[in-house]
Amino acid sequence: MRAKPKAPSYGNTQLGVAMTKAVALIDAREKAGKMKAATASGYKGRIDGLKPLIGVDEDTGLLQVAQMIGSINRAI
Repeated sequence: MRAKPKAPSYGNTQLGVAMTKAVALIDAREKAGKMKAATASGYKGRIDGLKPLIGVDEDTGLLQVAQMIGSINRAI
């Protein structure tokens, strides 16, 4: 069995914590069989794309993470 990669750490800012929680939510949905691996990968890619906003434009990043989490929850 392959070892699961460790969840990314985005730091301790508000945006970093929100991004970490979003990835944990995606992982939980995928593990429960409620999300396909390709969909999970797409969401994780979008979250990783917000890295440049950490410590710079936190409000914009927080809004985007909140929208992604809402979209994940509605899709299930």
